[in-house]
Amino acid sequence: MAKIKHQIIEDEAGKRVAAVVPWEDYVASGLYDPALDTAVPDAALSDEDLARRSHLMDEAEERIPGDVVQAALLGSPIKAYRKWRGLSQQDLAAAIGTKPAYLSQIETGRRKGSTDLLKQIATALRVDLDMIVE
Repeated sequence: MAKIKHQIIEDEAGKRVAAVVPWEDYVASGLYDPALDTAVPDAALSDEDLARRSHLMDEAEERIPGDVVQAALLGSPIKAYRKWRGLSQQDLAAAIGTKPAYLSQIETGRRKGSTDLLKQIATALRVDLDMIVE
C-alpha cells in the first residue's frame, strides 16, 4: 500500500483552512473514538493522546510566512526561501556542490539550472520542487 501524504488545503488568499491526513494517522492521533465512530472532544483527550496529536502536528507541513511566499511569487523563489532559511548564496552553493556565481544566475533567471540541481536546491531549502520552479 502506498504511503499517503498529509495535504494542506488553502483558500483563494492562501490561508490554510484545513488538513487532510491518512485515516490511520487520524485514528492513531487519539482524536477519533472508533467505539463511538466520532471525533473525541479536546477536553476528553488523555495526556498520551495529546502528545500523540502534537507529534502528528509536528510531522505536518511546515508553515511558511506569508511575506516569504509573497517574495517568492513576486521575485526569485530560490532567493526568498534561501533568505528565509538564513542561508547565503555561498552556504547554499556549498550545500548543493555548485559555485555561488552559478547559483546567482539561477536565482536571477539568467540560467535555468538542470532538473537535478533544482531538486538539490529544493531539498537543501526543505521545500517542494514545484515551489521553486514555474
